[in-house]
Amino acid sequence: MMGAGLALVLLWALLGNDIELLLTGAFLTTAAVIGVIWVRLTGLALTVERRISPGTVNEGQTVTAAITVRNAGRIRIANLFVVDEIRGLGLASFETSLLRSGDSATGTYRVSCRPRGIYQVGPPKATATDPLGLAEVSVVADLVDRLVVYPAVEDLDGLPSLAARTGLGNQSTPDRSQRGGEDFYTLRQYQLGDDLRRVHWPWSAKTEELMIRQLQTPQHAEAVIYLDTRANAYESGDAFEQAVRGAASALAHLARFGLATEVWFGGSESSGEKTYRGAMEQLAVITPRWHIHLAPSAAQLEDMVTDGVLVVVTGTPDREVLTIIRALGSRRAFPIAMLATGTTPPILGQFHREGIMTIVSSEDGSWAREWRRTTQGSWDAASAR
Repeated sequence: MMGAGLALVLLWALLGNDIELLLTGAFLTTAAVIGVIWVRLTGLALTVERRISPGTVNEGQTVTAAITVRNAGRIRIANLFVVDEIRGLGLASFETSLLRSGDSATGTYRVSCRPRGIYQVGPPKATATDPLGLAEVSVVADLVDRLVVYPAVEDLDGLPSLAARTGLGNQSTPDRSQRGGEDFYTLRQYQLGDDLRRVHWPWSAKTEELMIRQLQTPQHAEAVIYLDTRANAYESGDAFEQAVRGAASALAHLARFGLATEVWFGGSESSGEKTYRGAMEQLAVITPRWHIHLAPSAAQLEDMVTDGVLVVVTGTPDREVLTIIRALGSRRAFPIAMLATGTTPPILGQFHREGIMTIVSSEDGSWAREWRRTTQGSWDAASAR
């Protein structure tokens, strides 16, 4: 604007006979100078806060972000524009026409979280202009958040029948501690309602407190989810995404039933993740890879599960997948194969002959429907025997 004003003044000087050029040029130049002084005095002393909810989000869901800007300076801000961006998902902007000293303004926006991944939120950029909008000053707030978009999760059903097949929830593991010459597991203090026939009288007399024989220590059920990350195991990128959703759904399902679940990501450098949040974060960013093999995982997995559940998630299964499942077969694990494929794999008959429960879903299918249909018939039949 100042450049335009100076250009008009120069044009007047060259022509010398048009007073309107001089007046217009002088006005624009003066207004621009005043605007610069205004924004310089304003200084943009701001405090910026951001709130994102919900804190945990799955692919396809929506988050709401609220940006609150407070004028911490002594001079009012005439026009304030704030731009906030979630890298890869979108950006939002809002403005306020007047923000007095000490006042605050809040802008809210919603973002659809797709695809899965980890995204950087911010930093927000604030821009203030003078009342005429001729000059501006900008600051970038030191505020960066991290948004983790977990894979989409389907509600699976059918796990209770699993206890009848594997004995989970009904088994006991003795710790073989011996007290007072009797072979039982442990002692604890009497609690109201305990069976008095289980009182260990010799030890109670010694300690002058009623002590109960704890005859059983419930076994902590275990589960392993193994995600095949070989690119050549999948018909397409969408099939791999369906496999990731299957692994996430299985993890959420097993966690709801209290099973201690470890997620493994198959490849030449296989690794396990024991925490739910950590596993979900890895599932949020996992990508298929070429030229890797599953065989190195077999030895590592042999001692992972003894009386629990093994869920192998892949695309079109082959001998390497069968090797992983067999590695746990002798350890009495309950094997489940989740196949993200739209075809009938040639090895499927071998899976059935070896008692591997197989759940097949196409890349645009429903894991929940196929899981319910397959597990209900298999586990109900197993519990009836």
